[in-house]
Amino acid sequence: MKKVIVELQQNPMQFVAEVCRFALVGCSNVAINLIGYWCLMAFGMHYIPAYGISYMVSIVNAYFMSNRFVFKTEPGQERSTLASMSRVFVIYIGTFLVSEVLLTLQIDYLFVNANVAPVINLMVTSPMTFLLNKYWAFGTCKQPLNLAK
Repeated sequence: MKKVIVELQQNPMQFVAEVCRFALVGCSNVAINLIGYWCLMAFGMHYIPAYGISYMVSIVNAYFMSNRFVFKTEPGQERSTLASMSRVFVIYIGTFLVSEVLLTLQIDYLFVNANVAPVINLMVTSPMTFLLNKYWAFGTCKQPLNLAK
């Protein structure tokens, strides 16, 4: 959290721009997920594998769009593709599970409307996803790692 506060103090406009780009990528992920889901369902696939496949495709989109559009590397910085892609998958699977738990709690125990609960969940999972992507999945190092040692 301290890192976020320092970054906000040093360059608030860059941070806000990054958040906005992340939101745009999130919108494209939702669109890809829903369109893929609906298409697979139209071809007769059961909703569970259809949703799983479309969700995985949206995670791949999230990785590539975030890597190129949101969390760009600066000159002299390098990022491990395999490590960052693996971390993105872990983050999105984790936030998916958090959302499922929150949905169950909200709808079954707190009696939140089933149409409203996912919107509330986005307010919880989106900042969490942004921060984990920014500081863990797409973290960079100033010099390349020397694994030959």
